[in-house]
Amino acid sequence: MGQDDTSKVWFGHHKSENGLWCYADGSFQPVQVDLDSDLRKIQCDREGRMWCSTSEGVLYQDGDGFSKFTPADGLPHPAVKAVFHDREHQYWFATWGGVGLYDAHSISIFDFSARVSESVSEVSQIVQDSRGDIWVGSVSPVFKYQSNSVFRFDGKAIDLIGSEDDFDINNCFAIYEDHDGYLWFGGINGLFRYDGQKIEKIETTAGSSSICAIAQDGEGQFLFGHWEKKKDKRQKDLFTSPLRLTYQRGEEFQTIFVKDKNQDPRSYIGTVIAGRNGEVYFYLAHQHFSDNNRGFARWHPKDGLKFYGVEDGLIDDRVSDLLLDRHGNLWVATQGGLAYFDGSTFQTFTTEDGLPSNRIHCLIEDSQGHLWLGTDGGVVHYDGRLFQTIKSSHIGPVLQILEDRDGAFYFGTAQNTLVRYRQRQTSPRVRLLQVVADQVYENPQNIIVSTTDQQMTFEYKGLSFSTHPRDMLYIYRLKGYDLDWQPPTRKMRAYYRDLPPGDYTFQVRAIDRDLNYSEIAQTQLSVERDPRISALTSIINSTDGVGKEFIGESVALHAFQIQLTKVAATDLSVLFKGETGVGKGLAARVLHALSSKCDGPFMQVNCGALPATLIDSELFGHERGAFTSAVSRKLGKVELAKGGTLFLDEIGDMTLETQARMLRLLEEGTYERVGGSETLSIQARIVAATNRDLEEMVSAGTFREDLYYRINAFPMSLPPLRERKEDIPDLAELFKTRMAAHLDKQIDPLAVEVIEVLQAYDWPGNVRELEHTINRAVIVCQDSQIEVADIGLISSSTPVFTDREVVPLAEIERRYILKMLKVANWKIKGIGGAAALLGLNPGTLYGKMRKLGIKRPDKEHI
Repeated sequence: MGQDDTSKVWFGHHKSENGLWCYADGSFQPVQVDLDSDLRKIQCDREGRMWCSTSEGVLYQDGDGFSKFTPADGLPHPAVKAVFHDREHQYWFATWGGVGLYDAHSISIFDFSARVSESVSEVSQIVQDSRGDIWVGSVSPVFKYQSNSVFRFDGKAIDLIGSEDDFDINNCFAIYEDHDGYLWFGGINGLFRYDGQKIEKIETTAGSSSICAIAQDGEGQFLFGHWEKKKDKRQKDLFTSPLRLTYQRGEEFQTIFVKDKNQDPRSYIGTVIAGRNGEVYFYLAHQHFSDNNRGFARWHPKDGLKFYGVEDGLIDDRVSDLLLDRHGNLWVATQGGLAYFDGSTFQTFTTEDGLPSNRIHCLIEDSQGHLWLGTDGGVVHYDGRLFQTIKSSHIGPVLQILEDRDGAFYFGTAQNTLVRYRQRQTSPRVRLLQVVADQVYENPQNIIVSTTDQQMTFEYKGLSFSTHPRDMLYIYRLKGYDLDWQPPTRKMRAYYRDLPPGDYTFQVRAIDRDLNYSEIAQTQLSVERDPRISALTSIINSTDGVGKEFIGESVALHAFQIQLTKVAATDLSVLFKGETGVGKGLAARVLHALSSKCDGPFMQVNCGALPATLIDSELFGHERGAFTSAVSRKLGKVELAKGGTLFLDEIGDMTLETQARMLRLLEEGTYERVGGSETLSIQARIVAATNRDLEEMVSAGTFREDLYYRINAFPMSLPPLRERKEDIPDLAELFKTRMAAHLDKQIDPLAVEVIEVLQAYDWPGNVRELEHTINRAVIVCQDSQIEVADIGLISSSTPVFTDREVVPLAEIERRYILKMLKVANWKIKGIGGAAALLGLNPGTLYGKMRKLGIKRPDKEHI
């Protein structure tokens, strides 16, 4: 028996047709598996996968069923007693024939360091010749003398090629197989050639100069990178001027680059590439990168020589390798990241895009057209969509990579080891573990939640024999919300907030380190409108148009509406706060319509519109003769609101004297008419509103502190329109339809470009200003379509360029993206997000933001 990671208990029986059972939730369930042999042990590994050791192999959980390992797969013996899953993600099998290790990593290590006794060295070159042998070159990091710096590897044994073979190259910097099958070697002691039988030294036009780079063009003409060496006072080899790059032209050699004054003895010419159209690419390398690096160079017979560096858009001048891919595009490895050059512009990739390290040492293109990078953080595989790192304790910084003709890869490391790696073609699996919303949904299939549950968390996990779940990449999307798959992540959960009502499908795929993609795991999700919002909408629709403007699907508005429905059922005094035009009076009317006093009157007093001498009379009424013009008794709004709601708009404009009487009204529930002596009782709910800072007024002594605390029993802040711009389309359509009906005009739905202009404006006057703007547009539009010009707005967030201002294209793009981010309130993806407004994939927008240095401000500054 054994227990899995979900606490289910598994039981097995020897050679039984129903030999495997699972106990969960108080009952036994049979597990469909072919147990045709003795069952010896049941175990659960670190990933939750169940293993059954038998006398005829080992069964392992593979998705919904079981698969089997036998001696045909490499087990030492069919009788397996136990399985052990270690920390390095390797599987060990105890059998009657000994212990077997499952090669999940497909890695073999070949160490050259023991064959080199002179000094520490590192792999500098890996080349496979036409005979299938692999040649490895090494160098000393400090250029110390090395007699043994070339090795030949036939896949089984390592042969050292050194001075005893009349091959004293002294640090191998270049190995190249030419079009005729000859191998060329370049090092401190010059140029050598191997014809398959023997190695001979080749004199160059530069005499005894050292060779650091070898290449051929399409016509078979050679290019050589040269040093010249000298001795220092201690008789040690150094390298001095000139650094030269020569190009064979028939029997002649043309110098296409020369650096006369090479002050640094460890500078040399790095990778040299001959392009299809006569161009040559190269860079100046340095064994220990300095601040004097110049990027890379391009030479052409017609165009001459040009260097490209940071000032041209290259991410870093410290270049470490070049690659010309099958499409003719140049890839540049630097100490600051990876660059892609199409001949005019650079695209940059760094750790923010998935690289384990920005220090890149080498590049190759494999037989599938994929890119492989050797970095300080290991080997990276790039398929044009995402970067995946091959992690292993056996792989450190990788300096050279080779794909052999059988599809195996060789990694040359800084420890002078050669790592052979074989990719696996078996796809991983992925499963959804649970969804967390209003509750935890385990084994989710169909989930129904309301918009009240603002955050949804989808948790998932990949399964692979070659890659630990935390080292996998995951891509996911919420169909119906995301426009495309989200950028790859190593996180095993996805978050969504504030989903609008609708039906969605969450999908996820796992990607192992060999860039094998799993099948899609998915679950259905239905988001229903919050029942309280639905009730509010129903009430609004049944109250003769009261609160029709109180519409929208924004998170800010929904949060306010939910609060409103809660407080409406009470008798608490409510204070609405907010800017001018946000709809405080409308909110008060909706509150009244939702309350138990909805059948009573709604009486409104604008405290700021009445003179101080009249506000008492307006509120409390007056008796005949109370003042000169009081020719008869008048009932005040407090009395008229009996059984209903009294709304005090702009209460911050109330005089201190009136504030005292209002305080008594709230504390004792009594008042007298002006000029009267009869004490009356209030029988109405009091609701107030202000656009002023009452706390500041209390501090200044212009508003009574005791009154403030009385009316502030339940404060509610209405969001300004700039914080709920996703509601603008619905509001604009409402105002347009209403005004068009009033004028008896036929107006088409608002065009996308009109909506974009409306959403780009900050609306200091809020909903009221929007209504007036739409009303004006309906009046002035000539035809049935409202044009942008009819709106008459200039966005306060639109970048302004003067006639004299010269703005780079990247800056224009940066400003426009920034504007759209502000329009979307820094929402990136989904409906109403900046990516949708810009017509971009969210992943593309994230990349542009990184490239242009756009960062989300702190929440308090948004």
